[in-house]
Amino acid sequence: MTHTILRLIGLSLLWMAASSAMAGKLDKFEESATTRSSGGHSSSGSGSDSGGDSGLGDDLAYALLRPVARFMVEATIAVLAYGQEGSQQKSDERWDGQLPEGGEPSSAFAVPLLRADINSGSGTDVYWNDLRLEGGYGSASVFYRNSLYGEYGADDHMRIQQKGILYRLFYGGRLELHLGLGSYRLSGNAEHNDIALYSGLNLQLGNKLWIDVHRASVTGWNLNLGDTEVAFVYGEQLLFGRLGYRRLNADGIVLDGLSLGLTLLY
Repeated sequence: MTHTILRLIGLSLLWMAASSAMAGKLDKFEESATTRSSGGHSSSGSGSDSGGDSGLGDDLAYALLRPVARFMVEATIAVLAYGQEGSQQKSDERWDGQLPEGGEPSSAFAVPLLRADINSGSGTDVYWNDLRLEGGYGSASVFYRNSLYGEYGADDHMRIQQKGILYRLFYGGRLELHLGLGSYRLSGNAEHNDIALYSGLNLQLGNKLWIDVHRASVTGWNLNLGDTEVAFVYGEQLLFGRLGYRRLNADGIVLDGLSLGLTLLY
């Protein structure tokens, strides 16, 4: 009887090990992305006061740092205002179909009123299809992105949905920066949703060539991962071709590969 029980326990352990070994890349990524970070908070000691009279030193430091801090704040506000004005001018140019008085034409790729990115990608273990939609005016826009991942040699799929609000800044007719906040949802064996910080840039490299970068950073209670895409974009007016690289990283478990696609915009 004891021998039989031990044999059953051994078979169970072997089955569990085999099941773990058979887990696909998508399953491993989902498990890693939804495991809460174990980083602890270091407790700071209750340091004793120095007891010395530092009032004169504090006053001197405040007198020196105050104008520096004021300059940094004013410079940041001026840079943001300049970029916001550039975005507004570009949107007005698109809407009216003409340049402002004394203005110079810039590439059609940046600061779209409407934009659609269609991509298909493939890596060593996975493949995916991806659609991104964006609409806005001036410095404000909203976006939605839907990515469906599949795994070679396994009947397994994972869907990623992103949506949020972007703040767009346009400089010199060649550089667009954006920052945003929204949600990031991963649906695989279960559904997980968290808040994401979005960032990116579009930089004109040539007459018709741009580099397009998108980044989603998710660090919360339900998800911990980074989602980065870099693409070279070539075209003009309404149609652009895309050659990109996308990398999803969750605590060392990586899904990545190259992608081809199109960008349609107005």
